[in-house]
Amino acid sequence: MKYTGVQFDGFSLIEAQRNGLPVAVLAIGESASTMAFERVGTYPLADGKQRTAFSQGTVYVRHGAKSEPATTEDLRRIIERRIQAVRKPRMDGWSKEGGHRPGRFGSLCSTTDRSSVTEPGCHAYSDHEQPVGS
Repeated sequence: MKYTGVQFDGFSLIEAQRNGLPVAVLAIGESASTMAFERVGTYPLADGKQRTAFSQGTVYVRHGAKSEPATTEDLRRIIERRIQAVRKPRMDGWSKEGGHRPGRFGSLCSTTDRSSVTEPGCHAYSDHEQPVGS
């Protein structure tokens, strides 16, 4: 939280083996939100100088075994994955016939007022009712 302003606890320490020897693996899960560094992260060198580990505004992603600053394509994929994650639960509830979710009112036109469904080809649904409008 010190550097990103976001509390993240999606990680665990796992015991594993590598070349027959026990090792500790830090498994980091996916974050629900993209985290950019809000502050510069530095550490001291042996000669007393500071080295920058990450800069303010940087978003890091995994590229194989490395964590590297996100590219434009990485950011596009992050945004697309988030859109799909939000869209999927909403679309999963829509039935194939009629395009509505039980218990909800929806319209397939620009109006949300059932009494004013007058556009040609406009259909509104509520619960298990039949379409209204033409």
